[in-house]
Amino acid sequence: MMRDLGVNAWRALALAVALGGSAVSSAAWADQRLQVVDGGEVPCTLSLHGITRISAIGDAFVTDIKRSASDGNAEFSVANENTRGDIYVSMPDGYAGHGVSFFAITRKGFVYKLQCQVSDLPSQQIFIENPQAQEGAAASANGSAWEQPLLLIKAMGEGRPMPGYTASSGPAQAVFVGPAQVQIVSVYTGATYVGKRIEITNVGRSTITLTKEEIAPPGHVVFSMSQWTLKPHEKATAYVVLRKQN
Repeated sequence: MMRDLGVNAWRALALAVALGGSAVSSAAWADQRLQVVDGGEVPCTLSLHGITRISAIGDAFVTDIKRSASDGNAEFSVANENTRGDIYVSMPDGYAGHGVSFFAITRKGFVYKLQCQVSDLPSQQIFIENPQAQEGAAASANGSAWEQPLLLIKAMGEGRPMPGYTASSGPAQAVFVGPAQVQIVSVYTGATYVGKRIEITNVGRSTITLTKEEIAPPGHVVFSMSQWTLKPHEKATAYVVLRKQN
């Protein structure tokens, strides 16, 4: 989730190329102006060292939903500067992965998926430009469809109620995927979607690496996992949103 920008220096995104767009300059240190579409994927490159501001022109970022990092044991950070609605991304010291991805939601209801590689680049500013947002248009049905599942995951992660949803405990019986114990902790049920918070514990004697295919149920709308590699007795948390079956 987003946090207010504190005293720590944030290390962040650099050199991005959006869906259907291109950078203003090919120089690695130049500001980037990217054309994006609602619900679109934004391929980008994160800097291991440096600070980069990401700004939505004519709009403002209000929240993010973190999805995954290729180094499952490293937690990357996304920070929100509330005054202007800009976001900042930082990679932890010693990050050994090669990519991260997360969704970002704007004040006007647009949703973007940032699919980022990690490289040793200097600090930069990235300006995301959506013509619809600049024209004052509301988000399309595609973006609105993404927003509710993502906000549901955010609510489950914070352990708070979600308007329109009934929260309940999951079944007491856990299931096993090899040495991984899979336990549904809570269930959020709404008119259209069902969200589940899941805890996965490695009960084996050696380190395991899980895959999405092993954990995520078929037909899911959104799936998020805190980490994929678990040492013995280590625990991870997953969130899944499914369409409600009537």
